[in-house]
Amino acid sequence: MEREHLSETPKYKVMSYEEYAKREHDVPYVYEIVIGEKKITYFGADHSMDPRDPMFDQIARKFKETSPQIVFVEGISVLAVRKEHMLGKLKVADQDAVIAHMGEAGFALKLAAETGIDVESPEPDFKNEIAYVEAQGIGREEIFACYLYRSVEQYHRGSGNEMTIKEYLTPHLRDFRAATQWEGFDYSIKNLRRIGRRIWGERGDMECADATRTDPVPWKGTETTWTDVNRVARASSSFRDQYIVGRIVEAMKTYDRLMVVYGASHAYMQEPALRKLFVEP
Repeated sequence: MEREHLSETPKYKVMSYEEYAKREHDVPYVYEIVIGEKKITYFGADHSMDPRDPMFDQIARKFKETSPQIVFVEGISVLAVRKEHMLGKLKVADQDAVIAHMGEAGFALKLAAETGIDVESPEPDFKNEIAYVEAQGIGREEIFACYLYRSVEQYHRGSGNEMTIKEYLTPHLRDFRAATQWEGFDYSIKNLRRIGRRIWGERGDMECADATRTDPVPWKGTETTWTDVNRVARASSSFRDQYIVGRIVEAMKTYDRLMVVYGASHAYMQEPALRKLFVEP
């Protein structure tokens, strides 16, 4: 995208979360879009860090079938500055360990590293994303809780995690603080726990997994449990979807075969926009 922001009328026709809440789809959710000699292969993954998950065999098969020239993966912001170093380490790393630590994104990066294929993680600048979320008028404590409790869920999805939750959250907290730099704000784990208890009561316990705390989808029946944290998640995901579609558009100007490995909801919600851009006249 030329500018990393969402106007009142988003540039791309990504499905809304209200519409998504009324739909059902397979997980993983996989589709291809063919444009003449060009092809987009979108693997919408179930976020998993279990090396025994058969989804990883599916990703490998689709990777081989597609023979992509470039692969997009979700949520690896450090890739922009440490690509060569990361790919070098992933190329020789144990596959199960990569999956246990990095899930489907790390696995796709390892496949690319082993075959010499270019990779990107097309995520918007974090400061711009935070600025957009703040512009929605939601409180800073809820924004803090959303981003850090997302990391809490990642912690609980990990297999064989030997770190304490505090150790796991520390780098995520550091990155969040660097992006926001809110004067006078308490970025401590202790304050995060306090905020979690205020918002969710017993459900705010970070020692337990509860993906509903940061779910961006307003599912039927969740009206009484939805909070501003969920609204932060929705704003964040909408901002990212717009940016990702824009990066796919740019990539297809250069490459003939692109494989995208993102979460299944992103794949499903972006599909109408991508088909309209690349298939419909």
